Parts: sequence; structure tokens; C-alpha cells
Amino acid sequence: MAPSSASEVFLARVVAVMKLDIAFTCALSISQVWAALDAARITKERYGNDSAWFVDRIPLFESSDENITDVYYYRWGVFRAHQRDLGQHGFVDGIHQRCLLAD
Repeated sequence: MAPSSASEVFLARVVAVMKLDIAFTCALSISQVWAALDAARITKERYGNDSAWFVDRIPLFESSDENITDVYYYRWGVFRAHQRDLGQHGFVDGIHQRCLLAD
């Protein structure tokens, strides 16, 4: 239903601006959390010598439950373990036989 009075139009605009402000604040907070996670350290601890592959390719994750965090990174490790490096042509996923093109 469309606003009928000037005060209803004003209130609708205020609500719209507040929703945008909340969405922007949430997005900013999420990007700050991602920036706060040290990708090099996390991937080195989890994947050792293969950490360079993971740094720019997986989303980092942190949970208050260490078991959930361990399972998350374990599953990424399994995914990586089933890939074959095709050099300049990227990678082939050995499980599903699909090609993951190089960047």
C-alpha cells in the first residue's frame, strides 16, 4: 500500500535509509572480520607446504567450536587432495572430473 500523507512518505524514507545503514554496517563488519583473519598463518598451520594454494582460494572460517573449525578445514584439505595440477591449464578435480581453470 502506497503512503498517502507527507508524514507517511517521510517515515518510509527514514525507514529505507535506516535499512541501508544497517546493511552497510553489517557488510563492513563482515569485511573487517575477514581482514582480521591472518590467511597466511591459518593456511600455514592447517596445510603446511601446500598453504600457498589455499591462501587466495578458500574462504577463511573461525568458529567458537574448534571441532567445527577442524572439520571445515579438513574438508577443504580433502577437496585439494583430489585435484591434479595441469600447470598453466589449472586443475582437474579428481572426484568429479571437472576442470578448474587457472586464474
